[in-house]
Amino acid sequence: VLAFQTDTTRIATLMLANEGSNRAFPMIEVKQGHHELSHHQDNPDNIQKVAKIDRYYAEQFGYFIKRLKETRDGEGCLLDHSLIVYG
Repeated sequence: VLAFQTDTTRIATLMLANEGSNRAFPMIEVKQGHHELSHHQDNPDNIQKVAKIDRYYAEQFGYFIKRLKETRDGEGCLLDHSLIVYG
């Protein structure tokens, strides 16, 4: 948000994690990686952990959008002047 606000850049890519990396998510108390958990074999605990990781990603994206909306930019806000793709 700060980079857009200060016009340091007009293009950004944010990758929260490489899902193949099997990085743990200690901030949400998930010790396994997303990729490992995605092979859950219908294990309810693993399915819950994948959902927790996906929820975390969605919350982080929501926070970014909220910050863009709260940041004034000319006649509107940064969100008004942004094109965002989330996948």
